[in-house]
Amino acid sequence: TQPADYASTSGTLNFAGTASETQTLTVQVVGDIAPEPDETFFVNLGNSSNPLVSVSDGTGQGTIENDDDALDIAVTIDDGRSSIPVGQSTVYAVIVSNSSTLTDATAVAISQTAPPALENLSWTCTGSGGASCPASGSGALALTVGLPAGSSVTFQVTASVALAASPGPLETSVSATLQPPQVDPNLANNSAADTNQVLGDPLLADSFEEVP
Repeated sequence: TQPADYASTSGTLNFAGTASETQTLTVQVVGDIAPEPDETFFVNLGNSSNPLVSVSDGTGQGTIENDDDALDIAVTIDDGRSSIPVGQSTVYAVIVSNSSTLTDATAVAISQTAPPALENLSWTCTGSGGASCPASGSGALALTVGLPAGSSVTFQVTASVALAASPGPLETSVSATLQPPQVDPNLANNSAADTNQVLGDPLLADSFEEVP
């Protein structure tokens, strides 16, 4: 649409009257970084002032082709285990990536939700493919990073299960949100979760001994 995608123009084309003669009209396209479908525009020609030149079809159609691939921010989290005894620690591997091959993600907000039973959280981070991040931090993940096209950041999040934690499922999740004005059309992979079963301390389990 005009003026977001192209600049409208008008003027006069001068034909000499030669058979099969062509003239060029330039329409200035507005470059942006927003992936969108190809768009069309129309050029309309008025009547010729030269009786030797006839216009059989006064309407032409142009196409603005999209040259930006869609951003796709993805998150994975896994600690490689299915259960954790109370009082023990585990390490979650969290990867946040930008699978676009052309478009940089300028700001991606990363946030982790951790239950109270998950204590003493700390993390380290390394970037690849041109991405950078703080080397380390404490607490649940809560930071914003830039992700160049094809890059990723990897966190190693260390946490321990509280001694008072109740046996049962223990879930922590991570989300990555692309900040405006950029848009991620695929939100299905923008969050991930890891669930483990908390195991009680066998030394604290009730036991009974039959007295003869």
